[in-house]
Amino acid sequence: MGFLQETLRNNIISAVKQSAALNRVGAENLKPRQLSDTIQEEIGNTVMAQISDGLWEVIRSNDGMQSEIKETVESVYNRLSAPINPTPVDKEAVNDKE
Repeated sequence: MGFLQETLRNNIISAVKQSAALNRVGAENLKPRQLSDTIQEEIGNTVMAQISDGLWEVIRSNDGMQSEIKETVESVYNRLSAPINPTPVDKEAVNDKE
């Protein structure tokens, strides 16, 4: 497992263990799904922010996906900004009209 994955995993485990939902009186009486949903509501935004930050680190790193993403963006931009190929002109038809 990569460093970022391990760090994220450890952060999630720590957040769950410190969760107010998990540590409140009566938590042991909740069904697993109820407890899981409550924990997700409590720490979900924090975890998603950590995932987003980690993803951007990978994207921006020299050995990450930066060059692949840049090449893809440039390719799509060039394709979208290129003029649409005009319909070929039939020179004989133009000459006949004159």
